[in-house]
Amino acid sequence: MKVHCLTVAIGREYTRRVQRCLHSRQSYCAWHGFDLTLLSHPSWADGRPPAWAKVRAAAYVAGDMNEGDVLVVADADVMVCNYEVSLREVWDERYDHLVQDVVFCSEPSGLNTGVFFVRISKESRAALDAIWSQTSYIHDTQWEQRAARHLYDSDPWFQSVVHVEPEHRVLHSYPPVAARKSAMHFEPGDFQMHFAGFHGGRFGELVAEYGRFEGGQHVTT
Repeated sequence: MKVHCLTVAIGREYTRRVQRCLHSRQSYCAWHGFDLTLLSHPSWADGRPPAWAKVRAAAYVAGDMNEGDVLVVADADVMVCNYEVSLREVWDERYDHLVQDVVFCSEPSGLNTGVFFVRISKESRAALDAIWSQTSYIHDTQWEQRAARHLYDSDPWFQSVVHVEPEHRVLHSYPPVAARKSAMHFEPGDFQMHFAGFHGGRFGELVAEYGRFEGGQHVTT
């Protein structure tokens, strides 16, 4: 089984802002020998808000992968904090036995698209296409995540293809200052920290504060 990682960062300014997160993913993938695709051209969003780009990019990358291989998609504002965690081992130990071919991370309010696995198959490619086809959510405040949640809550076929990781912090945690997400506040040893919802100067402050991780060092809170 081959593991391929994908991250999309649209726009020069945004790419600059999340550079440390991107660097962590590059270093992590090099450490474990995983292939990594980083995409930044606005065309991946096809005129939609940038958050949608990862869905289209994932479908494209998946199209060039072999059946049974695993694509791991992570938002550009997700920082790898524990290099000792192997995505291959996470898949083998937690998800390989599942009949579902797509695994999303979660948060207390439900499915979260910040980090997700795609085991390459006809069904997983169709699931990505189904999310992209939810045009009524293009300009929703949660974009593609709302589309995926809608399908998961209402479509039995989508439910048969998609698994939601019940343990919130397995795939991502949030900075301890994140409101209403205390169950997911980062603790030393957690795999990844997700800076979702933080913008501008505050984002930079948090990355600087919690970015003492290079080489797999754990953040101290």
